[in-house]
Amino acid sequence: MEHLPNDILLLIFQECADATDNSLAPDSAPWSLASTCSAWRAIVLNSPLLWTTLRVPLDDYGAYDRTLTRAEWLQKMHSLPLKIAARTRRFLELSKNCLLDIEIEDSNPNKAYYGLARIIGAESARWRTFVGCTYNSLLGPLRHIPHLTRLELRVFEELWNVDPPALPWSCVAPKLKSAAFIAMENQSIGAFNAVQCGLPLEQLTSFKASIGPVPQLIHRLLQVTELDVKIGHDFEPIDQEEPAIRQRPEVYNFPNLVSLTLDLTDDTRSSMMPHVEPIISRIHAPSLTSLNIYTRSLGTIFNPTRIKCTPERLVKFSLAFSDEWKPDTQALLIDFLKTSPNLEVLGLQAVEFLDYIFEDTQDYVAQTITALKNSSHAILPKLSTLQVDADTLDAHMSNVLEFVLQRSEHGGMFKELAILVQDYHGLDSLHPDAGALLESLEEGYHRLEAERTVDGTSVVFTVIYG
Repeated sequence: MEHLPNDILLLIFQECADATDNSLAPDSAPWSLASTCSAWRAIVLNSPLLWTTLRVPLDDYGAYDRTLTRAEWLQKMHSLPLKIAARTRRFLELSKNCLLDIEIEDSNPNKAYYGLARIIGAESARWRTFVGCTYNSLLGPLRHIPHLTRLELRVFEELWNVDPPALPWSCVAPKLKSAAFIAMENQSIGAFNAVQCGLPLEQLTSFKASIGPVPQLIHRLLQVTELDVKIGHDFEPIDQEEPAIRQRPEVYNFPNLVSLTLDLTDDTRSSMMPHVEPIISRIHAPSLTSLNIYTRSLGTIFNPTRIKCTPERLVKFSLAFSDEWKPDTQALLIDFLKTSPNLEVLGLQAVEFLDYIFEDTQDYVAQTITALKNSSHAILPKLSTLQVDADTLDAHMSNVLEFVLQRSEHGGMFKELAILVQDYHGLDSLHPDAGALLESLEEGYHRLEAERTVDGTSVVFTVIYG
């Protein structure tokens, strides 16, 4: 190594630095590289590109160390914010004028780290990507972030209510393409709505939000290619008589949208559905290839035709639900699948609602698989991945296995088959024929237990028993 030229060493160092999980740890790159020898130290300290990715897992610092006495641990925690701040300042100094990729992990926020947010916020003119919690000390000064391309803000109500940003808030970020707003607690944070409204949403290509006034903002997101939104606790019905609402288009045309995920599983606001439905029915996405829907009430909200897409273009479709399905819902789903001949990935999931899975929900999953089995030659000829998760699907496992075997017999080998049965206690609890079917399935797949190659294609067969 000592005979390698500096430029080659620098390339090696850059690969090491990119893999760092905690940029402030003394034993992580590039700190450890700088402590190897004086020659390496000179290279590292004078190479700002090695210091452009700053990851700080604050949870690691807050974890209780059982090797210390309580008094020692409390003393250590008292000085940690100062040590973290000093090391962060040094890291930023060494990056000089390079653009920064910053990620602050903090699942249990501590107000003692507000100072860290101020230090990082002072360098916002150099941000290229930022992932972290929101603080007034962080957001307040942010008015112009010229190089920012990705922003992900994680919101804790405790911190937000104590230290909210001054409103109205707006930010100029001419290069911003991806934005995400993640609620770390299942609570409403009304003031956060203004933060979303203050961003240049019209230029985004990717948008994700589990909090905020998504229905009121959707008309500003028409250039996105990926849209992942949850309409939940802080949703407020739109007054259709307001002048601003009446001026909105009858159709939200998303010409570039290829992936759409809608989460409508909020269990406290079922009354919002009549207000959400008209918004969904306005979505027009002719280029859509991936559609994912999570909902409590199939009967109220689910009808894929309400989302105006081109079914022939769909490659992936997944549906997760918990209860309240109507008898005609299955027919709607099957009809929808019949018009999606290029679908390669299908996922059906029964999800918990208040820690309980409705029996009708599991029956619906089983009946849907049965309907597919009975018409498998005509439906989904390109299906290569099947994901079924019904929690306690034991009694209906035979339907799933028969469907898979039927497809296999007609040359429809799956590239990936994932069947999740969490409450499985043995083959005897399955349908009387399920054990034999499972053995036949394993034999048909040459007893696939992990992975094998069929005609040059990697095939994964997975049956997960909890």
